[in-house]
Amino acid sequence: DLLRIDGSTLLDVPLLERKRLLDGALEPSERVRVTPYVREPFGSYLVSWRGLGFQQLFFKDANSRYLPNVRNDAWAVRPMPVK
Repeated sequence: DLLRIDGSTLLDVPLLERKRLLDGALEPSERVRVTPYVREPFGSYLVSWRGLGFQQLFFKDANSRYLPNVRNDAWAVRPMPVK
């Protein structure tokens, strides 16, 4: 997640706008990837994610804000489904 750019905080900026800014701020490389925001149905992604070793799914509301050190009810974590 991108939380600050050019000295400005992005804590009040919605998730999808932060992702857009992050995509423009980083040059993708072998060690740097910006993950896509995926909407349901996301079943076709599960096989790839499991193959890469991911064990959890993170669900975030598109308009959610980043809340440091505070529980965010717009986010959830679930185990990766087996099938």
